Amino acid sequence: MPMRMTLMSSPSMLVTSESVTEGHPDKMCDQIADAILDEILRYDPSARVACEVTTTTGLVVIIGEISTTHHVDYTKIARQTIREIGYTKPEYGFDTESCGVVVSVKEQSPDIAAAVSTPSGVPPTPMRTSTPVSGRAASMPAARSPAGINFTRAPALLISDSSFSWRGLSRTTTVRSDTFRFLAA
Repeated sequence: MPMRMTLMSSPSMLVTSESVTEGHPDKMCDQIADAILDEILRYDPSARVACEVTTTTGLVVIIGEISTTHHVDYTKIARQTIREIGYTKPEYGFDTESCGVVVSVKEQSPDIAAAVSTPSGVPPTPMRTSTPVSGRAASMPAARSPAGINFTRAPALLISDSSFSWRGLSRTTTVRSDTFRFLAA
């Protein structure tokens, strides 16, 4: 019977890395979601927030389950964040004043609230509901980062540092890795 190959027993594998520049839709969505979370936690530190943001040309969509005592003006936060990013003119293909903002946020479901609450009311360790990914913190030396991340990030940094006004570029690199290991922080 042939031996079954697993992720950890594989002698090599392909690893794909992506890096995006300023203004990329992924970064814009993350910044809007972060601004929403910051606003909520500033006034309600015990809030429960599961917020996702997506975008396409001329439209931002904010969805999630959020339990908070604080009134949140999601549209205002999204527009302010877009303005701070620099999308302020229609000729950019996206601008803070004319884009649509759709909000579909509801209270956290009782089932999820019960699953993540403790008797003392102190939230437990955050639940992980996303795909595991590895990344590189800005303070981590490049020598400790996986090669694919460095190969992807270097051209993105050159583009970001250039005098060109390129917004929203994405760079993806796939490398064959003969050793697969996670580096300890």
